[in-house]
Amino acid sequence: MRMKRAVRVGVLVTVVGIATAKAAEQATAHIVALEGKASVREGNKKWKPLTQDTLLRAEQAIRTDASGPLVLQFAEGSRVKLRTDTEIELASLENAHHEPFIQIQLVNGWMEASVAKSTAPGGIFTVHTPVASVIVEGTEFSVQHNAAGGLTTVAVREGTVLVQPESESVQPFNLTDGEQSSVSLTEQGPIVAAGAPADLSEPELPHRLRFLMTPHVPHAWDAILVFEETTGTLFASDLFTQFGKCAPTTTHDLVERAVETTRLLPSYLPLGPHTGQVFDRLEALNPKVIAGHHAPTFTGSALQALRDLRQALFTSASAPISQSPPTAPKAP
Repeated sequence: MRMKRAVRVGVLVTVVGIATAKAAEQATAHIVALEGKASVREGNKKWKPLTQDTLLRAEQAIRTDASGPLVLQFAEGSRVKLRTDTEIELASLENAHHEPFIQIQLVNGWMEASVAKSTAPGGIFTVHTPVASVIVEGTEFSVQHNAAGGLTTVAVREGTVLVQPESESVQPFNLTDGEQSSVSLTEQGPIVAAGAPADLSEPELPHRLRFLMTPHVPHAWDAILVFEETTGTLFASDLFTQFGKCAPTTTHDLVERAVETTRLLPSYLPLGPHTGQVFDRLEALNPKVIAGHHAPTFTGSALQALRDLRQALFTSASAPISQSPPTAPKAP
């Protein structure tokens, strides 16, 4: 009897030891920053508080509340930042060969990712939402999903991602540096893709829009300009703002009055290293037309106008500001 009991105990210890070793071999993600409160859940179990030293594994869900974001890092170096009120599920972290194979389900909210180059070609990094999948290999991007509205928005800071809508009626498309696109589920059912580039198709004259994230050019951090590829039109927002009345279209100089606006309102277009980088991207588009908000549509040399504005802005940055009070800008 004693021998049989000893054998059983030995088998139990061996089995437990193997299970523990296998658990230790599983790929994990760890928390590198936790600014507010967050929770973790495994399967259908209850949510538990998440702490800085919690190791996260596949098939776990993580959510943040309104108190602050958190940052995860995976074993191969990729990082994901979950903003407030965001929920994700870690569908997988590796494949059967223990190679990085990160699959994230974004349930709701906003996440940003910096994907390490080391994931290619051995592994792949994909973010899934109910309406689209975002497939990447080495890039910086963000995905936002509004569960209530069925809307997924993808924005690329650097690199290239493949957006694959969950509908055969919408073809997959690539987004690259500074581009943004949205995929939504309409009330009628079909999924519609729009964004950068977006096809506003007319058979005779297809229009394709490219949305450009241009932080603080002009105004705030979330500034966006739009470039229509077919006609070469740059929708420049308030970049060339003029006070007072202006003609609907012009071939005359836009720069002088636009610079005067920035001298009257110094915070209108804050200058810094980012400004030159944005102008580099705009000039690389080689636009043919500039369509401003509080300015005429400019049909002269659009590329030269951008170059002149860049130079004038930095040249006049230290010039004295006029004391004459401005009048409210008026759209043509």
